[in-house]
Amino acid sequence: MTIWRQNIGREMLVTELPVIASLSSLMHGERFLLLSDEPAVVDSLSCQVRRDLFSSSDAIQKMAKFVPASESGALPFKSQFFDGIVIHHDLEKQSDPRQGLREAVRILKPGGKLLLIGFNAFSFYVLRSWYSKFVSDDFSEYRFLNPFRLLDWFALLDLELIETPKYGGLGFPISLNLKKENYLSKFRVGALAPNLVRYPFGGIMFMLAQRKDLVRNMNLIKETRVRHLVPAASFRTVN
Repeated sequence: MTIWRQNIGREMLVTELPVIASLSSLMHGERFLLLSDEPAVVDSLSCQVRRDLFSSSDAIQKMAKFVPASESGALPFKSQFFDGIVIHHDLEKQSDPRQGLREAVRILKPGGKLLLIGFNAFSFYVLRSWYSKFVSDDFSEYRFLNPFRLLDWFALLDLELIETPKYGGLGFPISLNLKKENYLSKFRVGALAPNLVRYPFGGIMFMLAQRKDLVRNMNLIKETRVRHLVPAASFRTVN
């Protein structure tokens, strides 16, 4: 059973789903990819993203165009194929999250947007991560991400933030035994709007970035070079 079927997972979705709905509305294009094992995330995506949504997860194959993942871990899509990618707690389960992010950027078009949702290593949630190293726990399969290291990876992979990173889940990672029907109804009516902060204290982080457009970058380089050209000196003959 995944963490999203547990009480604590459902309570985290109360924070996550409204934010995913808001940020996914900023994504535009024709083809999108969702990397997640939780079907409820699909319902929170904007209508445009859901219209032509792909997934390599067995849990979502009935809600999106299903393409099974390869055994090597490489995403089974050609380069620059998607206009947007949503990564929902997928990097944390990979043995090499940096390679996982690089693979996502490979299939993202220049100018395409990437929405990443993950567990923040600088929060109370890390206490649960330490606990899971010694006792079998819902968080045992997740490796928490360092948000500052993520930003470094973004820069190296030509991903540019278009929204200030947001952090939610300010409490302790302990279940409050919220029933499933309650969390679903509260999400629909928006009664539990998450308290988000800009500082990396919350247990859940949200980052929206855009892959830099090579053509746009080349135009900026050309403009910069032209701006710094110095006119050739003119010489006058002295009579």
